Amino acid sequence: MKAVICALALALVGFTAQANAAIYDMSCGQLIDAKANVKVKIVNVNAKLKDARNADQIEFLKGQKEQLVNSFLALDSEINDRCKGDDYND
Repeated sequence: MKAVICALALALVGFTAQANAAIYDMSCGQLIDAKANVKVKIVNVNAKLKDARNADQIEFLKGQKEQLVNSFLALDSEINDRCKGDDYND
């Protein structure tokens, strides 16, 4: 069970790294949509954390939440930097 959870966590980390790299190729509208989607995923993970009883599952979900929060912050930062400036013209 731990091996499966670790493998899923590693896959999530790799996916998140690719997603962060793709942030720079997104338009402002896409960034805003992605931020909204990540927020929904964070809410879902929080709900799963509240219901979780297994220590391995809790650990996995905490890692997943951390990755999602990092993605949310990266998207928010990129939106603030690129889309809210005076020279925005997307």
